[in-house]
Amino acid sequence: MADTGRKERQKQTFMGGLNVLWPGFRFLGLGVWTAWAILAFSGTFWLSDSEIDGRHISSLYLWSSSAFALTMLLAPLFRQRVEYFFTRRNALYLFGLLGSVGAALIILAGPYYLAVKPLFYVGAIFTGIGTAFVSLKCGQLYGEELSPGRIIIYAMISQLLAAALFFILLHAAEMGYAPIAGGPSLAGILAFIGLPFLAAMIVAINCERAPKPVKPLREGLTDSTEEAIEEATPLPKSFWKFFTTIFLLTITTSMVHGLSVHTLTPNEILVGTNIALFCRIALAIVSIYLVVRLFKRIDFGKLYFLLMVIVAVVITLYALIQLNGLLFDIIVKSAFDFFTVILWCLLASVVYQKKLSPVVVFGFGYGIYMVGRTIGWTSGAWLLPQVSYPIAEPIILVVLALLILICAVVVFSEKDFDSLFSLALGENFTLEELPRLHSANGFNGGNGSDGNGVEQEDRGRPYMEACKRVGSSARLSAREKDVFELLALGRGIENIAQRLSISLNTARTHTHNIYAKLEVHSRSELIALVESEKQNTS
Repeated sequence: MADTGRKERQKQTFMGGLNVLWPGFRFLGLGVWTAWAILAFSGTFWLSDSEIDGRHISSLYLWSSSAFALTMLLAPLFRQRVEYFFTRRNALYLFGLLGSVGAALIILAGPYYLAVKPLFYVGAIFTGIGTAFVSLKCGQLYGEELSPGRIIIYAMISQLLAAALFFILLHAAEMGYAPIAGGPSLAGILAFIGLPFLAAMIVAINCERAPKPVKPLREGLTDSTEEAIEEATPLPKSFWKFFTTIFLLTITTSMVHGLSVHTLTPNEILVGTNIALFCRIALAIVSIYLVVRLFKRIDFGKLYFLLMVIVAVVITLYALIQLNGLLFDIIVKSAFDFFTVILWCLLASVVYQKKLSPVVVFGFGYGIYMVGRTIGWTSGAWLLPQVSYPIAEPIILVVLALLILICAVVVFSEKDFDSLFSLALGENFTLEELPRLHSANGFNGGNGSDGNGVEQEDRGRPYMEACKRVGSSARLSAREKDVFELLALGRGIENIAQRLSISLNTARTHTHNIYAKLEVHSRSELIALVESEKQNTS
């Protein structure tokens, strides 16, 4: 009854109605956020006709990306508070609104409006902070709700959505009315301002109000409720080696991209963005096909090593023979955009498989990535052009290319990649499984779930049978067994409360009791207990 009531309340809103019809709708918030980033850093939707180069685009990128990166890196330090915000629909709306206000300030700072330059910097910072929280919520949705195959499918669908939105809005902006002659069009202004809030609205679907964190009901576990319930597993050392490699790779590729953009006109940048988007569409379609047809047979470790080698070779050629101009920028941008999506999928897959906090994984992982982008872009767009020695630029790029190869061989090799990501990426997947994605409000007892609403997922029947045996031997109550099985599947407290139609406090109480009865102190110990039972009976 409670589940039915929630569905009826959702249908009262347009977004909620869409999500009831298609439970995967909320995952497309990633596509809307990506569309905003594309149109923001193409400049077409907010630049005036007085622009002669990409200088202001570089400025927006620098300030917005810096704020984005700093917000992402700080989020893991306040993990409990951030995760609490993600249960509050109004909090997500506020972050989306902050991004939209920032976009509005950028428009007002233009030469045909207030022409106040400090507003531009404030607006860019607001867009970075607002979109960072929206992206973290996207990471939480992908990492906690989707298995690896579905992560790639929905990420690529989001890329198709982003490209479609950009082309539709671009046509509307070019054909539409401009409030001030020479300034951006009204359609462009509305799109630039509205998309951050729209993305927040989509990812906020199905968020339930949550009480403030309370003290643990039982003593002897940890100092806070969140730690007692869901201890944050430390990131593996190999993860930090991976981040180091990605950081260097991102600096190098962003430096080259920044060098290209800074020398191009806004029209050339727009042409490059359009062509790069067609490449993005093609790569997304190919990726969906490969996931459906060949996912189990793809050697991701070899692909990673091949990518590193190709990047090093391209950067070296650029440095030695000075490949430059629009064509080279299109190649670099297309490859870089695709790499960004793959990185997103890898981080979400690790969250899903290793049961790590998405705020920690995406906060540190994507935050370090964005720091690399900011440093690289700043160096390419602003610092290298100031160097008076012409030979300095190619030397710096060749050295960075060599460091990338060293990272691929020594710091984070193909073997390291396989050890970190092989489990996360190893599953069978077919396109027919996509409609059986988790419903927005829990399980209905069919399509891959047991009678109590606990999804079988990719763990398989032996794992779930082991869960039942462990629950019975510990003399868990019927409701505690429901909660226990979802905990063993890696579900968070908010997710469990939604699926079982109980309050967060009730879910916390059951979890405390389960931990006490099983004599475990963390999620990793609980999962290890089930895995041990599974192996003992196999």
